[in-house]
Amino acid sequence: MSEGEAKEVLQELHSGLCGGHFSARTTTHKILRAGYYWPTLFSDTHAYFRSCESCQIFAGKRKLPALPLERVVVEAPFKQWGLDFVGEMMSENSSNGLKWI
Repeated sequence: MSEGEAKEVLQELHSGLCGGHFSARTTTHKILRAGYYWPTLFSDTHAYFRSCESCQIFAGKRKLPALPLERVVVEAPFKQWGLDFVGEMMSENSSNGLKWI
């Protein structure tokens, strides 16, 4: 596999239509499952992941510890958030196959 083809496969499976900006390890295994291999696959994938701006913006965000639960005091009627079920859609189902709003 040429260097250009390898870069194209790497780009498509990391940030293209088949990708999802997954980690270097996950992207490498996706490439292997797709049937591609070249000698520098692991190092190329790691270097590409480290140079991906979108991945670097969201990588390593610290997760906050869980906060204690607090009661919600309702001071007046209708002064809180709610969820309404409108009913079944009259036309076709949604693209996910859902038929309730």
